[in-house]
Amino acid sequence: MFFAPTVQALTAADRHNHVKILCLSTGNADGLGDVRRQELETAALTLGVRRRQDVFVLDDESRFRDGMREQWSPDEVARAREAMVHGHRSQMVWFRWGWITLGRYMLINDLVREPI
Repeated sequence: MFFAPTVQALTAADRHNHVKILCLSTGNADGLGDVRRQELETAALTLGVRRRQDVFVLDDESRFRDGMREQWSPDEVARAREAMVHGHRSQMVWFRWGWITLGRYMLINDLVREPI
């Protein structure tokens, strides 16, 4: 998890944060979606997320198919983001340099610049 230092900092006991993670894909590009979900949940708990239920993984391949060449609709990403943010009174952190790795990250980064 390239964002491990951020999750650890946000979950530090002295900060009194309740961190939740939203992942828009199960990571099923190679048919390993269940394994990837478990890995994400385990990593999140190891990094300080309070409960497994605080990791939300959308399993909707019609909207968010996993794969290096897949493109997600900005409107669908915005809808998923807003449902999470408004449903949980959330604030969001994203990583500006994430787009270097996968095009989707740039897409999401652009969306997060909008006021929530």
